[in-house]
Amino acid sequence: SLAGSAGGLPGGDGSDDGSDDVLTTLAALAPQHRDVLVLRYWDECSTPEIAAVLACSPSAVWVRLHRARQAFRAAHPTTGGAR
Repeated sequence: SLAGSAGGLPGGDGSDDGSDDVLTTLAALAPQHRDVLVLRYWDECSTPEIAAVLACSPSAVWVRLHRARQAFRAAHPTTGGAR
């Protein structure tokens, strides 16, 4: 997994801005979902850049992002997921 653990992501400093919930949710996601979200939102990679890193087509990146966002929403406490 590219992201490793959520501890390596920005915002894991214990501040009370909701970032701990985000990091916990990311850590709970399947690696393929976590990787594509981290590349897009933390590393700010474009679709072609993500496609190159993940060795897939740009259209596959869009599908992976869609599925990863759905998984994140389902798992995140403030978006109606697991608590």
